[in-house]
Amino acid sequence: MTKGNWFLLITSAILYALAFIVSQQLWWLVFVFPLPFFYVALSGQLSFIASYLWGIIVFSLHLSGLLFSIVLLAKGSYFYRLIPPLFIVLYEAFFAAIIFWLARKVIAWLHLASNLFYKVLIWVAALWLFIHWIDWYCLWIFDRCEGYFFMHPLLPLVMQPRLLRLLPIIGKGLLSILLLMVPAWVTIALKTKKQYAIIATILFSLPWFISWFLPMAPSQPPAWVTKIVVLPVMFPHSVDLTSAMNAAGDQFRNILYQYPQVELIIMPESSFSCNSLSMSSLSGLWDVGHLGCSIDVVVGAFRWKKGKYFNSLHWVRNGIVQTCFDKRHVMILIERIPSWFDFWFIHNLYFKAVPEISPAQDKRPLLSIMKETAFVPYICSELFFNEWPDDVYPDIPILAICNDIWVCSLAYLSYVKTLMCLAAKFKAIQWQRNIVYVAFSQAVFFDEHGNETNLLRK
Repeated sequence: MTKGNWFLLITSAILYALAFIVSQQLWWLVFVFPLPFFYVALSGQLSFIASYLWGIIVFSLHLSGLLFSIVLLAKGSYFYRLIPPLFIVLYEAFFAAIIFWLARKVIAWLHLASNLFYKVLIWVAALWLFIHWIDWYCLWIFDRCEGYFFMHPLLPLVMQPRLLRLLPIIGKGLLSILLLMVPAWVTIALKTKKQYAIIATILFSLPWFISWFLPMAPSQPPAWVTKIVVLPVMFPHSVDLTSAMNAAGDQFRNILYQYPQVELIIMPESSFSCNSLSMSSLSGLWDVGHLGCSIDVVVGAFRWKKGKYFNSLHWVRNGIVQTCFDKRHVMILIERIPSWFDFWFIHNLYFKAVPEISPAQDKRPLLSIMKETAFVPYICSELFFNEWPDDVYPDIPILAICNDIWVCSLAYLSYVKTLMCLAAKFKAIQWQRNIVYVAFSQAVFFDEHGNETNLLRK
């Protein structure tokens, strides 16, 4: 490849990552990053090695916040800490290289090197296949056939919800093709200066312009949103459970004094690192006798059940546990060790001091907490790694509690917390469903149009 094409290819990879890392300002780069990629691809110089390098840069930059946080979570030698992140980057980049190498082979096999129109369609299909692979299948090697949604180019567009009007209508796959067609035809227009390419660019851009300029329907959040307060506090293993629940009770009393209209207090995932909240001597600390009135509390905590360790959501009413829902999806390295990484040194990195979390098989319950509405619970990754809801209550709002406190808080790396919140907003639009998103850094109500209302926070 020429130096110019190397520059364009590296620029494409950097722009792809920046659209997510600086999504609040640079979300629009999802329309731009494919342009230099297509320009290099159409030149016929996108080799396997070049594709692999592109993938390494993309994954290294995009996953930097996540992988650096995982390194910090681990204990022990940095030599061992770096092995899982390096493996993940090199493994994911390899499939990018395979997909683009196959695209080049198809063009050669069909003798399309001189046909710009068909070549660009094949490269659009190849880039779409790469996106689809990442979104649906890239984590299959870790014991579960699933993808990584946080790299999908539609995700940053949720910064402007109007651009996702077509998402519930045509779906994520078709909308992704519509997005890629814009820079693809811009590339052809730049290379050929032909009128048909300019017209095609305008036609594929038209749905996005229409979506942008059509006014959004005004929407008011439900009245019950103002009756929820979030308490983003974590009590670690080192804190005595009785002391922790007393401290939380003091916070509850302050909340009830400050916000007398409150009916529900929510604490994020993993707020209590303890065995169980169902012990009567302790859960009673949150009853009317101690707080002055009856209150519902939803709190994330760990618990043991039948010899297994679960990440759970507890619903407590007047000091009595009503429902415990155990998380059905567990994250690699953060909550479990996949079979391919089942080595003693990996185990010592992440789970020497704490047990691995087991995935539950229970059905997702209906929490009839408030007078005006009920909720369906989702715990963190259950929301992000489900393509569609796995509950049977399509008209009931989702209550998603998440733990983002483990994400590195350095300015550059904290973008992962923003992506988690954006993903919840995206799911609200895609699923056409109200979502109450509660994490340590943010607590927001999203409606099915992408409108958002910040929840009260203590």
